[in-house]
Amino acid sequence: GPGAYAPCQSPSPLVGRDQELRHIARLLGSARTGSGVVLLIEGPSGCGKTRLLEAALRGWRDLDGGRHVFVASRDGDAPLALLRKLLEAIAMGDGSDAARAFGEARLRDAAGSDLGQLATFIAPSLGKGFCTHDAENAATAQVALAEGAVELLVRVSRAAGPCLLVVDDLQWTDPASRDVLLRLAHRIAEVPLALVFASRDDGRSSPAFDRLL
Repeated sequence: GPGAYAPCQSPSPLVGRDQELRHIARLLGSARTGSGVVLLIEGPSGCGKTRLLEAALRGWRDLDGGRHVFVASRDGDAPLALLRKLLEAIAMGDGSDAARAFGEARLRDAAGSDLGQLATFIAPSLGKGFCTHDAENAATAQVALAEGAVELLVRVSRAAGPCLLVVDDLQWTDPASRDVLLRLAHRIAEVPLALVFASRDDGRSSPAFDRLL
């Protein structure tokens, strides 16, 4: 379930990463004031990228920054896997019944009548309550998947913002989800959202992200 996407919390402090932590703190501070930011952390396997992501999450919580979601890609993930994890994690919240009810309601409101079927196509576990299309909205149901998914994430971020979205192992993100993340990054100025990615610098991360960042 979505709870499996949460990072392991290490009690030991990071050593020798003060400069990186200060930079991350500045970026997260900007997101909390409504200025969207994008950060890509790159490095070889085992260099501590995930630890930096976890430190970013702890800093966000310490600041009472707002909504936060941590997901990770896996080698061999199916198409749309990362997007499915994102939507399920948004809906799940902290895993309690109350948090899930609240998260699903917020996601349903963001989907509205035009993106409900798209949400359940990406993440079938969300349930039939999201399928709210009617005949008058048939045309909008044909919106391109990538554009529709981005719009859904933008709406959720605006409703719940400020938000922190953390993606680990970006190099393994499926192409469809990667396209959505790139499009979302291009709209970052519109939303109170911090996008933080970690990727191996082995040539498999998208050149488009490098150009953007």
